[in-house]
Amino acid sequence: MTRIFNSCGEGDQKRLPPNIAIDIENLWNDQDIQLVWGRRSEFWFLDATPYYFENVHRFVEDNYVPTEEDCIMTRVRTTGIAITEFDEGQVHYRVVDVGGQRTERKKWIHCFDDVKALLFVVNLAGYDQVMFEDPSQNRMRESLDLFGQICNNPVFVETPIFLCLNKKDIFEQMIQNTDLRKCFPQYEGGPDVNLALKFIEDQYKTRINDHNRTIHICHIAARFKKEVKYAWEEINTCLVEENKKTISYATKQQKKTNKK
Repeated sequence: MTRIFNSCGEGDQKRLPPNIAIDIENLWNDQDIQLVWGRRSEFWFLDATPYYFENVHRFVEDNYVPTEEDCIMTRVRTTGIAITEFDEGQVHYRVVDVGGQRTERKKWIHCFDDVKALLFVVNLAGYDQVMFEDPSQNRMRESLDLFGQICNNPVFVETPIFLCLNKKDIFEQMIQNTDLRKCFPQYEGGPDVNLALKFIEDQYKTRINDHNRTIHICHIAARFKKEVKYAWEEINTCLVEENKKTISYATKQQKKTNKK
């Protein structure tokens, strides 16, 4: 381990040298490291950890150029408030991305008004993972609590809710080895993926005080572009329908402005 860090620190290298890739591969394949990895539910880690270890030799190639999947598999924790704006047909979207960590919530949880939709993204693998800031707390349990706090906030009582259950690909593998009962003792569906997904959906639905309130739910693996595309098309269709009158009025006003 020392040799790896010392070698990486020499000079101003922008690429890992091949010998470091070999060291990283040996480290990852080490029996003790694999034993630690087998207990990964006890500490925080990046879901893409195996991906980067297993592709390390490709990353050190002289002609290496990051693929789309390489970029998707990266993760930068959201801090503060990040705003992205784009147009979809005649509709202009303003997406406000906020950090879900406990330390970030106080920056945004009371500062929104005129919100047209809530998009809540859940890491399905979180049922057997711990939080970054609190290793004693289960990720999905924390997510459920936050979901209830946000959706039951009077500010969002009329706001459409979109629940996106992400990392389905990782979840499908995990559920075969780690029973959902580890997080929810009352679960009785075993390794059946569909039963497990339905159970998790119900857990989020029960956190909303108004049981007649509609929640739009999708299951995706964000690393696959098509799944994100289909999910977004569904969200966009729902939002356009929900705001049909507003969009129609804005379009007419824009046409009047253009004529002038």
